[in-house]
This record gives sequence, structure tokens and C-alpha cells, in this order.
Amino acid sequence: MGNKMDKKGQTEMIVVILVSVIIGVIALSVVFSFIRDNALDMQDVTEEAITLDANYIGTTLYDQLQAYPAIMNASGKTMGTTICNATLATGRIACSSVNASTTSITANYTYMPDGYLSGTSRTMVSTIPILFAVAILVFVAGYIYLKR
Repeated sequence: MGNKMDKKGQTEMIVVILVSVIIGVIALSVVFSFIRDNALDMQDVTEEAITLDANYIGTTLYDQLQAYPAIMNASGKTMGTTICNATLATGRIACSSVNASTTSITANYTYMPDGYLSGTSRTMVSTIPILFAVAILVFVAGYIYLKR
């Protein structure tokens, strides 16, 4: 009779460990994906359509651009920075009325989304998934220890 209880207890422990690990891995992947997508990765925008106003000023792109955007006219020809330029800090596009000759352009660019982290904050947030994984291991080890 004692043997059956031991096997039942071992089976229960294995089930709890497996369920804990599966839930932990799923939660870890969701948390890490959220952190990576929203706080650690810059966002790329491809061929965003922009309409210039009467002063050849375009709508503001996302702020905090990482590099000058590649700006193309309606036929897909790249317009140099002497024709159209963007302010990196604000994302504002301004074109020369002499050279633009179009009110419809597209832009490819990379920007830092709201909530983007840099420096020490970036390093600290990157450790969250590791700490979460350690917490899962501590939970499983504690459960095993208490069941013995």
C-alpha cells in the first residue's frame, strides 16, 4: 500500500512540475516578446505615403528617427536630402518647392517607438525574462523539496 502512495505522489509531482514548466515557458515567451517588441526594438516603416501641403511640408513621421528617411517621389525615384529632408528629433519632413515638383511622396525610415528604452534601463529590462525563469525554477525546486 505504501508503494502505491509513493507512485501516486511521484506522478502528482511530475504533473505539477510539467504544468509549472509549460505555464512558465508560455508566460516567459509572452513577457519577453512584449518587452522586445515594445521596449527594445526600433520599428521600421516601409513606403509610408505622405502628402505635402501647399508649403511642401509633409506630415510628421514618428518622432525620434534613427537616420534620415529614404524619401521617394510618386514614381519611386529617391529624392536626395537637398530636395526633401527630415528633422531626426521631430520627424518633420520639409521639401524644397523648387525641386519637389510633387505633393505625393513615400518614405522608408526607422524610429524609436514610445516606451523605447536605452542605456541602463534597457539592460535592467533585458534581465526580466532571466529573473522570471529563475523564479520558475525556484518554484519547481521548492515544490519538490516540500513534497519529499
